[in-house]
Amino acid sequence: VPPPIKRRHSAKVIVTLEVTEVTKRLADGVEYTFWTFGGSVPGKFIRIRVGDDVEFHLNNAQDSKLPSEFDVTRFMRPGRNSIAVQVVARDFEIGKRLVIVDRGSLDGITEGDVVIGAGGTLVGRVVSLSERSAQVRLVSDPEFAVTAEIAATGAIGILHGRGANPLSFEDIDALRDVPVGAEVTTSGIELSATIRSAFPRGLSIGRVVTVSDPSGAVIKSAEVKPILELDAARTLLVITNYDGGLSVPIAP
Repeated sequence: VPPPIKRRHSAKVIVTLEVTEVTKRLADGVEYTFWTFGGSVPGKFIRIRVGDDVEFHLNNAQDSKLPSEFDVTRFMRPGRNSIAVQVVARDFEIGKRLVIVDRGSLDGITEGDVVIGAGGTLVGRVVSLSERSAQVRLVSDPEFAVTAEIAATGAIGILHGRGANPLSFEDIDALRDVPVGAEVTTSGIELSATIRSAFPRGLSIGRVVTVSDPSGAVIKSAEVKPILELDAARTLLVITNYDGGLSVPIAP
């Protein structure tokens, strides 16, 4: 048993556990193969504090014949739970910016879940999945769109992907200031208790690199460079159980 935790603040705790198969003799002429967790049964005791952010990695040993799985869905709580995933494939054909990650419905991921990267940067959204994998449409995909804002000036518009080109930030009120270098984040607009943005507010997207502000126009646009190198991102987080978007109508 590990010693008590002495820190008085919340922290991120990363737990890595390898499952190995061990064969032991139960009686004369009787052997049994079983799983060990971190080399022991039961597995090691893990201490955390209330409020800690726990990132759990379960790996099967390479020579495993019966890989172990944990169904974590029953441990998920309403709100912003997240699951760490790895990018295993990319589809960057003309007009596409899609990636495949190594977690799926068995891990609690659902279609529409928001995907983020380092520092809480918006990466994309889950558009399809299987039991063990999910397809994510990146922010840079031409079919991706999200309401975004510059919090410092109140400028709000629609941000679209443009493949390998900078993101397009459009339909901005011409009276609002859009400084070059300003950070653009998700706006997370909530119209009512049942109508809210599909994306949490405050996820960083990128910074303004150019501004188009035609004289006499009522709206203007800008180009935004993503903060995260989307085409090279490998480790991501899928936010699960975020209650966003339109509510599902209740049948009469």
